[in-house]
Amino acid sequence: MKNANNFMILLSQIFIMLSLCIMLTDCSAEQHENVTHLSETIPDETQLNNMRQENPLQVTNETASDAAASTKAVASDAQPEGKIKVSNMILGENGEWDFAEYPLKEYEDKLAVLAECGFAKKEPYYQYYDESERLNMELYLDEAAKKGCGFFYGYNSLPFSGFIFDGMQAMEWDDSTYSTLTFDGIDAATLENVTQVSSDYTDDGRLLSYEVRGVTDYAEVCQAEGIEPQSADETLLSINWFYREDGTLCRRDYYHNSRAFVTTAQIQTTYYDELGRAAYREEYITHGMVYYYYIYEGADTEPKYCLTADNNFGEYYITMAVFQ
Repeated sequence: MKNANNFMILLSQIFIMLSLCIMLTDCSAEQHENVTHLSETIPDETQLNNMRQENPLQVTNETASDAAASTKAVASDAQPEGKIKVSNMILGENGEWDFAEYPLKEYEDKLAVLAECGFAKKEPYYQYYDESERLNMELYLDEAAKKGCGFFYGYNSLPFSGFIFDGMQAMEWDDSTYSTLTFDGIDAATLENVTQVSSDYTDDGRLLSYEVRGVTDYAEVCQAEGIEPQSADETLLSINWFYREDGTLCRRDYYHNSRAFVTTAQIQTTYYDELGRAAYREEYITHGMVYYYYIYEGADTEPKYCLTADNNFGEYYITMAVFQ
């Protein structure tokens, strides 16, 4: 009896080893597949159900096109289940973006979105991990067709949601990493009401902080409250840079006073990858938040693409740009 049990255990171990070998072979083959154009056949519902049972949506531990991207495994809570709302944007001939479907369409799950867009069982083109090593955004892209889709994982004010886009805008890259101007190019230090300009630097001469102070007028606020007009000396513009222990730039915080300027882009936070390149930016605007994802090819110093998500009170507008 003991020998029989040992024999069964041995057979089980052999079966497990064979299964692992098959799985590894399949994974290796999948990782070398190229993303096909969106013209490929869309699976029917039966095929989708079979694919769901096979669980093909395990996210890989590496980014397809960014040599400096994080290689952290995706946390289990980054793969939510259930229906998903998807923003479907199309770039018109007039150069304006508009919803292809409105209100936002609801899909059964991620796989249904990928299947409709032609990316079933394909690897993501790009993944962005935040500073806490959580998967924040995932992009599937057909570069030739200028179409794609992807998912946000709910770690900012965007809920877990999906997006589809058709078209790309041409843009020029403007690196504002060490700029001390406002977001729209104004030199705050030249304003008449300025009372102080100060800055601080690292030992090797890189900016740590920059601040412009000045007198702002509360006339409109005072008038609304029925009191005498007042003014105050306060910060007009403040920018701070933060560095990792190895000296590479990791974050830039930006603020301007809405009484001196405008509410658009009043607050910005930009995160940088291990090569010191802008990887992600979020900014406050009057109706909500806007998120920018900068996507690079290899170790290039300038991004190739920028995916923008404008969260307008829970409705998100997606645009995709290619830098010239």
